[in-house]
Amino acid sequence: MKRLLTILLSLTLTITLALAGPKKGINFDSYYMQLGMDALKNGQIEEALQSFEKVLQGDSTNGYAHFWIGIGLADKGEVDASLTAINNALTYLPKKEKSYLSSAYGVRAEVYLIKQDTTAALDDYAKAIKCMPERKSLYEDRAELYFELHQYDLSNKDYDKLLELDPNSIYAYMGKGRNFRDLKQYDLAIRYFSYALQMYPNFSRGYSFRAECFILQKKYNEAADDIIAALDLDGDSKARGLMIYKYTGDKMDIIKHKLERMTHKEPKRALWRHNLAVLLEANDQYKDAIMQYKEAKRLDPNAIVDERIAVCHASMGNYAKALEYLNLVIAKDTTKANLYSRRAHYYSELGEYQKAIEDYDKYVEMMPDNSRAYFLRGWEKHMAGQHEGAIEDLTISISMDSTFAVAYDGRGRSYQSLGQTDLAKADFEKILSFDTVPGSNSCAAFAYHFLGQDSLAIDYALRCLEVDPHTYYNVACAYALAGNAEKAVEYLRKAFEDGFVRFYHLSRDVDFDAIRQDPAFQALIEEYTQKIQQSWEE
Repeated sequence: MKRLLTILLSLTLTITLALAGPKKGINFDSYYMQLGMDALKNGQIEEALQSFEKVLQGDSTNGYAHFWIGIGLADKGEVDASLTAINNALTYLPKKEKSYLSSAYGVRAEVYLIKQDTTAALDDYAKAIKCMPERKSLYEDRAELYFELHQYDLSNKDYDKLLELDPNSIYAYMGKGRNFRDLKQYDLAIRYFSYALQMYPNFSRGYSFRAECFILQKKYNEAADDIIAALDLDGDSKARGLMIYKYTGDKMDIIKHKLERMTHKEPKRALWRHNLAVLLEANDQYKDAIMQYKEAKRLDPNAIVDERIAVCHASMGNYAKALEYLNLVIAKDTTKANLYSRRAHYYSELGEYQKAIEDYDKYVEMMPDNSRAYFLRGWEKHMAGQHEGAIEDLTISISMDSTFAVAYDGRGRSYQSLGQTDLAKADFEKILSFDTVPGSNSCAAFAYHFLGQDSLAIDYALRCLEVDPHTYYNVACAYALAGNAEKAVEYLRKAFEDGFVRFYHLSRDVDFDAIRQDPAFQALIEEYTQKIQQSWEE
C-alpha cells in the first residue's frame, strides 16, 4: 500500500510534466492520447487505459502510452502487467526524454519493491537518478529504501544530497534523525529533529520523533513536553502512542501533571480532557478516566468517547454499564463488526447467551472469512448448551485455521458434553500435537486434564504463568479441575489482585464446579464481589 501511494505521487508528478505543454516529437494532440491524459487527470484509470490502448493500436512503439499504461496498471494492483508495460516504455521512449526515462525507472523501482526485489529496485533508482540527478523525490525514495534495509550510511548520503538540492528539506532532516535514532546516536537524532522543527515548528511528527529519542535517553520530562506539543498541534498518533505505552507506573505522573496544567490553561478545549482520560485508562485508573471522558464530551458533544467509556466500565467488571454506553455507539454506527463482537462479549458476561449469539451472528455475517468470528460464536453456543451448533461453528473455525487451539478445546468440550468421548479425546490430543509452547493462549493444560493427566495440566499452567504473569486464572482452573481447592483459591486470589473482574463468568465456569461449595472459595468470591461493586460507585 505504501509503495502504491508512492506510485500515485509519481503519477501526479509525471502528469504535471505532460500537461505542462506539448513537446517536439510527442503527439499529445492526438485524440486518444489527449483523452487518456484527461481521464488520468480526473482519476478515471479504466478510461485512461482504454484510451492509451487505442494509441498503441495506431503505434505499438509509442513509449509514452506504454508508460501511462504501466502506471495505471500499477494503480490497479496488476503488478506483472505493469512491469511489462514499463519495460516497453523504457524500450520505446526516446533516449533524449530524460524526464520520462527517469520517471519510468523510478516507477519500475516501486513495482520491483512491490515484488520484494530490492536489488532490482536499487538498480533502477540509480538509473533514474543518472537520467535526472536533480530530481529530489528519487533521493527521498532511495533513502527510505536504504533505511528499511538498515543501510543507514547510504541512506544518510542520499539525504545529504537531498539537502544540497534543497537545504530546507524536512524529509532529509527527519530522515537523518530517524537513521541516527536507529543507530542509537540519540544526541545526533535529536539535533536533526530539532533542525526540522526550527524550519517547520508546526510539524507535529517532528516533536513525536524527538520525544521518542528523549525517552530512549530516559529524559521523560523533556519527552513529555514534546508529546504535549505534538498533541496540541493535531493530536499526533505517534505522540499519543508514546504517552500510552511509555508513561506507565511511576512515570505516569510526569505527563499527567502537564496534561492537567493544559486543562487549566485551556479549560474549554476537549483535547486535553480526552488525552488525560486516555492516559488514565492506559494506567488502569478507569474510574478517573471515565470522569475525564465525560468532561471531554461535555466540552465537545461530538467527541468520540462513548466506546472508551464502555471499555472502562467493562474493565472494572461493570458489564451492564458498559453495555449501556456501547449501545449508544452502535446506534450511531452499525457498520463496524468489532462493535457487535464487543457487545456480544458484554452480553455473555451478563449471562444473556442468546443476545450474545445474535450479535455474533452479525459479526460472522460481516466477517465471513474470519476464523475467530466462528470460534466466538461457537464458544458462546457451547456455553449456552447448544453443543451441536457449537461443534458446527468450531469445525468451520478449525477448517480456516488448523492450529487454532482454543477452537479444538471448545469443540472437544462440546463433544464431551454430548457423550462423544472418542471425538473429544481426538481434539484434546490434537491440541497437544502442536500447542507445545507455553503462553497466554495455550490450551494444553486443559487438554491434559481432559485426558486424565492433571499433574501435567498443572505443570503446564504454571509454565504458562512464567511466560505471562497474567494467567493466574488459568492456573486456578487447573488446580480446581484437579480438585485442589486450597491451591485454586490461592491462585484465584492472585488473579483478582491482578485485575480479574469477570465474576459472572466465574460463577458459571464449569472448571470450578468441583470446588464451588468449598467455604474458602465462597468467602473469596464474596470478598472480591463486594470490592469490585464498591469500585463502581460514582
